[in-house]
Order: sequence, then structure tokens, then C-alpha cells
Amino acid sequence: MKYHLKNEKMGSENSNQVKVAGVIAAVAVIIVALILLRYGGISPYAIIQGEKNIQSTDWWTMFHHDLSHSGYTTESGPLTNATLWTFAAADAVHSSPAVVNGVVYVGEDYYEFYALNASNGSKIWNYTTGGAVYSSPAVINGIVYIGSHDKNVYALNANDGTQIWNYTTGGAVYSSPAVSNGIVYIGSYDNNVYALNATNGSQIWSYATGDYVDSSPAVANGIVYIGSEDKNVYALNAKNGSKIWSYTTGNVVLSSPAVANGIVYIGSYDYNVYALDASTGVHLWNYTTEYNILHSSPAVSNSVVYIGSGDGKVYALNASNGSKIWDYTSAGGYPSIRSSPAVANGIVYVGADDRNVYALNATNGSKIWDYTTGAEIRSSPAVANGIVYVGSGDGKVYAIGTIAAPAVCGDGIIETGEECDNGNLNNNNSACKTDCTLNTCGDSYVYTGVEQCDEGTGILSNDNSSACKTDCTLNTCGDGYIYTGVEGCDNGILNDNNTECKTDCTNNICGDNFVYTGTEECDDGNVADGDGCSATCESEIQPPSGGGGGGGGRAAVITPAPAVPPVTPPIVEVVNEINLEVSAQWAAGGQTSVIIEKNTKIDFQITTPTATETHSMVLTEINQNAGTVTLVISSEPISVTLHVGETREVDVNGDGIADILIILNGFVNGKADIVFKNLTPKPEEEITTEEKPLPKLGPNEILRIAIFFVAIIAYIVAVITIIRAIRIRKSKIKLKKQKKKARVKRARKKLRKKKK
Repeated sequence: MKYHLKNEKMGSENSNQVKVAGVIAAVAVIIVALILLRYGGISPYAIIQGEKNIQSTDWWTMFHHDLSHSGYTTESGPLTNATLWTFAAADAVHSSPAVVNGVVYVGEDYYEFYALNASNGSKIWNYTTGGAVYSSPAVINGIVYIGSHDKNVYALNANDGTQIWNYTTGGAVYSSPAVSNGIVYIGSYDNNVYALNATNGSQIWSYATGDYVDSSPAVANGIVYIGSEDKNVYALNAKNGSKIWSYTTGNVVLSSPAVANGIVYIGSYDYNVYALDASTGVHLWNYTTEYNILHSSPAVSNSVVYIGSGDGKVYALNASNGSKIWDYTSAGGYPSIRSSPAVANGIVYVGADDRNVYALNATNGSKIWDYTTGAEIRSSPAVANGIVYVGSGDGKVYAIGTIAAPAVCGDGIIETGEECDNGNLNNNNSACKTDCTLNTCGDSYVYTGVEQCDEGTGILSNDNSSACKTDCTLNTCGDGYIYTGVEGCDNGILNDNNTECKTDCTNNICGDNFVYTGTEECDDGNVADGDGCSATCESEIQPPSGGGGGGGGRAAVITPAPAVPPVTPPIVEVVNEINLEVSAQWAAGGQTSVIIEKNTKIDFQITTPTATETHSMVLTEINQNAGTVTLVISSEPISVTLHVGETREVDVNGDGIADILIILNGFVNGKADIVFKNLTPKPEEEITTEEKPLPKLGPNEILRIAIFFVAIIAYIVAVITIIRAIRIRKSKIKLKKQKKKARVKRARKKLRKKKK
């Protein structure tokens, strides 16, 4: 019995150990999840919704995807080669596309640069340069940067294509820009590498190589890497352009570098692919192809380097030692591959001079599909949202992908063609209707709690003359809208009947027993004369009713009812209180314009991250001839005098930060028309201690972190399991010994009894 209890206790201990192991595992899983969310750029909302939104898309922002020219995207590429759309440009398209926020940006050989809708290929805008556009765009912070054969580097507004600035170099610009930390890096045929201010295009520095610069710069760890036709690969200080190192190959370098894991990979016209130490330029390895490498630039993914060559082949090389893993020969055989490969979800996409786009298995090089255009392909594919975008010498831009299955409304997944999908198909009384469109005012469905009524699109187009207004609220007396046939008037006032429109939304007329001051002297509820109030609601003197016998009596004077004193019109014609609020994030707010007279008091509020302050201003002077007004802030001894058209910033609360902006627009009938606009103070992060942004890790780093924590979890569980097994084993051995001892004891006792 004693042993039995002891073993129960041990079993309980083992159970507790298992629980502890479970808690530790759960904590580790939570830590991994937090790291993925915090550093990996993964949206919790997207995880919950099970969908990909525009913010989480890994857009193809510049040549070869990113600053390091990896050519790799975390997006999924298409598994089939369906034509989604084509766009006909004016000439051959050798520029490589960038795809950002649902827009494809690409140039062509006849001076035009285009912005296209990524979904259907329709043109959004185009910009005409002075020469062919072979350069590939970089799209950063709403600005498109591009080079042209006309020797210029351009900065264009990404929304409408208007020019922001241009910088003229000494030669044609074939190089594609890289934009990092507010600086545009690009090469030119005047032999120079340039660093330009991304905001205004001013030159920060330039570095002179020995020949043309076709290569496009890659930027990593504060260093700009670029090739030149002088046979060299250069590493330049990104801040000042000073040379850190250079490496000489056997021929011109037209290829652009890719930087990964501290190594620079680049091709040369001398038939070789080189791997150089990114810090020192020391040669690590080179692989010799069967022909020279023209413009193809290497892509690097999962420790493999992919590059095209003039021998018509795509090579996959071990990134560590340069050994060949596989090669694929294009259908045209020897025609070269100048396009640079793109890698997505284990597939390599690349164009060739044989007119084809190829999708190759990244592991073994087998062809998954090919797509034939009308001419050679020297544009490099861009992959975004499951679509391959590429230009061709036939003057077209192609969108190649997989045709999506039709959306299924009610499956809880928002698919193409659906505005929403909450998985609910039994009613229309929610934000998402049963046809997977959003419940909006004017769709004939009443969204309870949000809308009071909804009569459909017809009522939204032209009037408020129905029971349901254009904002889907009920048309009621006092809302300022005249409900024709029900209301005679509606001035939005429900506090008196001393106006043209009464509180029941009927017109104030003579004979309704309400005195409309300013128009009526009296109103006795009828339109008859002779009762002291005439038919026109004017007071009257009525003769006495007849005395007999021809005797005339004196006229009786009827005293009219006392007139209601006139209401003094408000001093401020528009508003007399202004609420100027600044959000906790210090975002800019709106503005309020008022027309005011002298001695008008204006109350307003300023909301800061710590408090809401109330202040007042009084207009003390109006001098229309001189065009000036003077405002006094009553709560603070501050006086502000403005001339017509003048703008003045005012620090109301004396904290050294301007709170409001005052503009004197002019005068209206002797009154001042003034705009009060709240200002945006300095961002809170500039006021407080500067906090450096947390680094955003790439997919490989995220995977390594996740594997590390999973390994820790597995180790902890294994140790606990082993300890538990050892304890159980010991308890079994001990039980066996105790049983054996008990048997011996019973045998001896039995033997003693027999002897007796």
C-alpha cells in the first residue's frame, strides 16, 4: 500500500512535468509568432483574414526587384502561361518593368514611358522623354525614377506622370537607378556613376570610371556596387563616392551585380561569372560559360546563382563554390539570353532572344512552360501578385499568369470580383451583402444600425424629395431638407415659430395665429378685417358698433397686441465657435473660414498629446480702407494684426510651437473673412528621444529564427521525456526489487512455519 501511494505520487510528478513541457512549448511558439509578426513584416490582419492585401504584397520596385538586385521575390509566380493581357507600346520594349501598388511602370524605345493598370493593362498615363528608354524604373515613395537615351535622369509623379525634376548627364543613360536613403544612384555613358538627391535631383557626388557605364548599381551595407566597360567592378562609398575597391575582369562588364551574404556576383563579357568578397573585392571563384555574358544579371536564391549567357543557356551555380548545378538551353539554341532571371516560389522566369519567356524548375532546370512573343526578349521579367510582367521587341508588354477560378461568394474568402465575403449568405443586413458586395447607401438594402432607410440609386442622384434622403436617413422636420408633399418648408430650426418656417415645417402665414415678427404686426388666427387685426395681419382701428337714433358715438380705439421685439442677428454669420483639433499623431487637420464683425469672440480648442486647451480670440479693429484687422487672444496677452492676403502663424499656448494659421482673405460688407487653420506640430518622435526602427528580416533570416526556436522546443521536450522515462524505469526496477524481497520474505516465513 505504501509503495502504491508512492507510485501515484511519481505518476503525478510525471504528469506535472508533461504540463510544464507543454507550457514551455506554447511560450516558445508564441515567441516565434511574435518575431515573425514584428520583424518579418507579416500582417496579423492578413493572417486572420486568410488573404493578401495591397500593403503585404512584395512589390517589384526596381530593376531586379530590390537594392541588392537579388532577383528574388516572396510572391508566388504563375504555374501556367495564360495571356492575361497585352499592351501595345509605340516601339520595342527593352526596359524591364517595375510593379508597385497595382501599377506597371515601363519604358520603350520610342521615347515613351508608361504607367499601366496591372490588372487589365489599360494605360493610366505616359510621359515623353527626348530619347529611347532602355533604363528600368525605380518606384519609391510615390516617385518614379528613370534614365533615358537623351542623357537625362527623370523623377516623375507616380500618380499622374508629371515631371518633378530632371538631371542632365554627359551621355546616354542605359543604367537603371537604385534609390536608397534619399539618394538616386545611376550610371551614364559619360563614364560616370552619379549620386543625386532624390527630392530635387541635385548632384551629391559622381565617380569617373574609365569607360561607358551600362551596368545598374546595387546597394548594400552603405556600398554601391557597379560594373563598367573599362572591365572593372567597383565598390564605392554610398555617402561620398570614394572608391573602396575595384576588381578587373577580362573584358567589359555590362552585367549588373547582385549582392547576397557578403558576396558580389556579376557576369563579364570574358565568358565568366564572378564571385567577389563584398568588403574587400577579393576573388572567391569564377565559372566560365560557353560564350560571353551580355546584359544578364545574376539572381540569387537559396544559395544558388541563376544567370543567362550569350550561349543561349541559363546556368544555376552553387553560390558558395561556383560549381554548376544545372543548365538549360533555350529553344533557339545559340541566340543569347540577355534578360535577367527572376525567381519566385521555386521557379526561374527568364526571357531569351528566341522570342520566348521560360519558366524553369529552380531545382533541376526542367521546363515548366514557355511563352512565345513576336520578337526577342531583352526585358527582365518582374513577378508580382502571381503574374509575370515582361516587355518584348515586338513593342508589347505582356502579363502572363494563371486564370483564376471564379469567385465563390459565401466561402469567407475575398476573391477577385468580390468586394467582401463574410461567409454569410442568409441576409443583407450587414456590411457585406449576400452577393458579396458592400452594403452602401443607395443599394436598396437597409443596413440596420447604419442606415435608417434606403430607396436605391435613383434617390441618390437628384433630390431629397422623398421619405429617404440621399444620405439614407429619414426625411424629418427640422433636418433642413424640404420633403415635398409633406413639408411646406424646412429651415433646420426647431426651437421657435418666429421665422418664415415654423417648427412643424409649415410656412408661417397670416392667419395661422403665429406672429411672424418683421412681416406681421399681429395674427389672430383669421384673415378677417375689423377685429383689431386685419386680413393682412396689420393692426387696425375699428369703429364702435352702431348707436341708435342717428346719434354718432366716439370711435373706439383697439390697442394692438404688443409687437415682439426684433431678434438681433448673430455677430458671426457662419460660425462663432471653431474647434481646431490636432490628433495624437500630430496629423494635419482641416480649416474653418468665418466672416466676423468687430468685437466678435471666437472660441477654439487645441488638442495636444497630453491635454486639450481652450483659447479665445477677439477682433478688436476693422480697417477696410487699410485692409487690416487686429485679433486679440483673450486667454493669452497676444495680439495679431493682419493685412488682406496675409498669412500669420501663431503660438497660442507659448510652447514654442505654432498652433494655428490665420489668413485674412478680405472683407465682405465691412466684415472680415478670416480662415483659421490648425498647424501640424513637430512629430512626437522628433520631440522625444529618437527611436531607431527595428530591422525587417528577410525570409531566410525568419526561417532560421523559426528553426532555431523549434529546435529549442524539441530539445526541451526530448530532455523532459528522457527524464520521465528514466524515473519510470527506476520506479519499475525498485518495484521489481520490492516484489522479489517480499517473495523471499514470504518464503522464509513459510519455511519457518514448516519447521515448527
